[in-house]
Amino acid sequence: MQIPNQASLLRIFIGESDRWEHKPLYEAIVLAARGAKLAGATVLRGPMGYGKSSRLHTTKILQLSMDLPLVIEIVDTEEKINAFLPLLNPMMGGGLVTLEKVRVIHYRSGVDDLSDRLMRLVHAGGNREIVLAGVLDALLDHFHSETGAIHRLAADQQVLHLLAQKGLPPQLLDVVKTIPVGKGIAGQVIAQGRPVTLCNLQTDTSGVARPGARQTGVGGALCVPLRQDGNLVGTLGIGTKREYEYTPEETARLEEAGNLIAPLCLE
Repeated sequence: MQIPNQASLLRIFIGESDRWEHKPLYEAIVLAARGAKLAGATVLRGPMGYGKSSRLHTTKILQLSMDLPLVIEIVDTEEKINAFLPLLNPMMGGGLVTLEKVRVIHYRSGVDDLSDRLMRLVHAGGNREIVLAGVLDALLDHFHSETGAIHRLAADQQVLHLLAQKGLPPQLLDVVKTIPVGKGIAGQVIAQGRPVTLCNLQTDTSGVARPGARQTGVGGALCVPLRQDGNLVGTLGIGTKREYEYTPEETARLEEAGNLIAPLCLE
């Protein structure tokens, strides 16, 4: 999963003794955040503090409190944080919740989880449709995107055929089932032999997007070529509903992922 440079930081101030449905509130909030697939949550325990009630909470021996202050910090896109707030609100009997914009400098696992996951899928064998669905799940999770599509280039190199998709409206599946080379984002990727990205498909006037593409609801879009032994074999595209410009680093990362899954596009 990737987080855009401009993100939101949600801070939740509660007490250690606060509970929700028979479990510690901080635990319930973190599990809810994980269930909502937010990028990350951290619980910070304070040695001293007070809130609206002005009641002092401290670890001092003579004033030992079993209700020490806790702060839960959650970082993700503004859209996903806002979607999480309705889940959080019923849990908050007391406490304080703040929200602020932050700039994400670095967010990366110490292990290249995406490459490992894709390699396992590629080498697992089995039904290609199921494998490609798993590939798209992994990619959309990693790139924090909502839609994705994989197309295979036909032998005559004149048309792309849809192999797998996630998040596209049903009424558009016939439109993207076959894409002529040179038409639309995927077709332009093959024609140009390089990635194509749009910051906001809804307002783009470049003419790259195919007619009706706005019906996908996609804002930012990125599509890269798939190569096997140096030859173009298909395209891999992802998109997000928000206006977003995929970075050069994300583009390079998606190309790397494309190289790993390219064998799945072969006949």
